[in-house]
Amino acid sequence: MKYIFTLILIIVLNSCKTTNASKFVSNLNKEQIKLNASDCPENIKCTTEILKNKDYTIEKDGIGKTYPKIVDGDKTVIRYTYQIKNENNYTDGNQSEVILFVIDKETQTELQDKDLQNVKMLFGKNCFCRDIQGFYKVTKGSFILNNSEITIYVNIPKLGKRQILEKVHLTLE
Repeated sequence: MKYIFTLILIIVLNSCKTTNASKFVSNLNKEQIKLNASDCPENIKCTTEILKNKDYTIEKDGIGKTYPKIVDGDKTVIRYTYQIKNENNYTDGNQSEVILFVIDKETQTELQDKDLQNVKMLFGKNCFCRDIQGFYKVTKGSFILNNSEITIYVNIPKLGKRQILEKVHLTLE
């Protein structure tokens, strides 16, 4: 009897999580993702891009660095960019960080650490800093999808204190 009750409880909990993801993905067709105003500081330009019916693959460039290549697919790719505004107009003064992930109706609503690869989460650092520039698979952090909100925490150990973007809160409006 305990096993049957446990099995029913697991099925109910999993179906609830799928419903939230399914609802969020279907609402992407009707609504836009907005940023929580407190997440984007004054001297930073924050943008969110929704790429419907897409996916991405990991490619390598001529020097062996990996990068995402957007391809046609049956999912939704969300790209969040955090760009530091260059006030001095120096060519090498620009810096940006990107969080890229893929969701669909089957996306789990809570992911932690290595499970972040279930949404193919990548973190990109673009700067005049060759030793750390590039894309990293995210294996430390969390992803929480709750009704019409996504909260993401990201930690890239190799970047240490040079990682600026750690938390993103996206809301459907």
